[in-house]
Amino acid sequence: MNLYIYETDDSALIVDCGVMFGDGCLPAVDIILPDFTYIQNIRDKLKGLLATHGHEDHIGGIARLLSIIDIPIYTGRFTKELLSSKVKDHPKNIKLIAPLEEYLFGSIKATFFPVLHSIPDTYGVALEIEGKRIVHMSDFASLDIPNFLKRDDIYLLMLDSTNSIHTEDFKDEYYHIKTESDVADVLKDIIKNSTGKVFFTTFASNVERLKGVIEASEACGRKIVIVGSAMEKTIEITSRLAIIDNIKERLIGIKTAVDYPPEKLVYIISGCQGEYNSALYSVIKGERNLVSMDRGDTLILSSRIIPGNERWINSIVNKSIRDGVTVIQAADRLVHISGHAAGRELERVISELNPKYFIPIHGEYRHMKACAAIAQRCGAIVHILESGVCLEFLEDEVNRSTFPNTPVFIDNYGKPFNNLVLDELQHISKEGIVIIAKKGKRYFAKSIGVMLSKGVIQGLCTTLSNSKNADEAVKNAKKYIKKKSGHRPLVIKI
Repeated sequence: MNLYIYETDDSALIVDCGVMFGDGCLPAVDIILPDFTYIQNIRDKLKGLLATHGHEDHIGGIARLLSIIDIPIYTGRFTKELLSSKVKDHPKNIKLIAPLEEYLFGSIKATFFPVLHSIPDTYGVALEIEGKRIVHMSDFASLDIPNFLKRDDIYLLMLDSTNSIHTEDFKDEYYHIKTESDVADVLKDIIKNSTGKVFFTTFASNVERLKGVIEASEACGRKIVIVGSAMEKTIEITSRLAIIDNIKERLIGIKTAVDYPPEKLVYIISGCQGEYNSALYSVIKGERNLVSMDRGDTLILSSRIIPGNERWINSIVNKSIRDGVTVIQAADRLVHISGHAAGRELERVISELNPKYFIPIHGEYRHMKACAAIAQRCGAIVHILESGVCLEFLEDEVNRSTFPNTPVFIDNYGKPFNNLVLDELQHISKEGIVIIAKKGKRYFAKSIGVMLSKGVIQGLCTTLSNSKNADEAVKNAKKYIKKKSGHRPLVIKI
């Protein structure tokens, strides 16, 4: 989760407020929100929140924060449009910023400056706090350092470390410094040589990639069809903001597309992570009446796989190939480039800004550690932060402390989990579950998510026949399974 707080004696400013997404380790958890306890404790001196860009891991928690604390949100055009549908009860809280203009938040000065990322209107933030100049970088792929930052007095640099473990010398072309123009050229070649329909999926927020595939499709004489609510929303915003010229006039509808031959169509479709409720998933499963993926068609997966989503991606890839569809991923062709700077670009930015202190942000711990090593080579004093850690910068020292930080787990209905239920779910994910049932005088057992031998299952059923009631049967089952297998699954009697 990306949520950073800059604080003085009389003022506090938040940068970003994102969410994390549930995975197989936390079954039934949809999203994970930050703990807002500390923010509530300093609410009297909070001056606002700066949203650097519109990805969910940077803005996904803002709506819930606004339901607790009424503060203004400052951001760019595209992010403002994305937030408008999330914070319908607080439309006046969203303020549009002007790049390179200075804003005053109590005793903290802030200036937004543009950076290149995979979503429009992405900004880094330059702060001045008690005479010290701080640069908080958003996610970024590359940076044309603005002149006002080209001075030798950057006190602290906070830098995106997501892609730091890779360098531009890495032999896999996925990690070279390439541009969206390079990707568009490859997409044009693929589309030109495809015989059937082409299905293209990427993150809906990657407007530059969408522009590239639209132009490549037009160059190949194909009509473009948008499928999925996330893509439709992006098209609506880009049309309203005129980010892509005449975009709506360049598309045809799903119903119109059925009148065209397959070799004249490109479908741009939501669901690049294979989510079970996505448009791509429903098409591959044959659940859409007017859109089908057939033998001889081509599917282009133009995105990275978010950790935890491998199972979904593998499922749709295997199903597509089995159905005679050609699948092209980043490992096959240059159909995706990272929106995050790799090692050499990180080193250039750190060297040119020449900070006294450096904190790697974003990414996993291994990424922050790799980015920290780059900064140390550049001569910066490095600190690595994790959730719930506070750094206090004094004249001659930096003090490290912690504060309460218990993430909030949200289910598929948007409600926080009861801690007891969450503990039980986590237990099931680690140890599995055993279901026992009684029919007449005999017991039967079925293990799920835990490997129990046939002998253990048979012995368990025999042992349970001596149980006096359901509670005793469950208790005896737990003891027996632990003794015979070492496992401690959740046991349920039905």
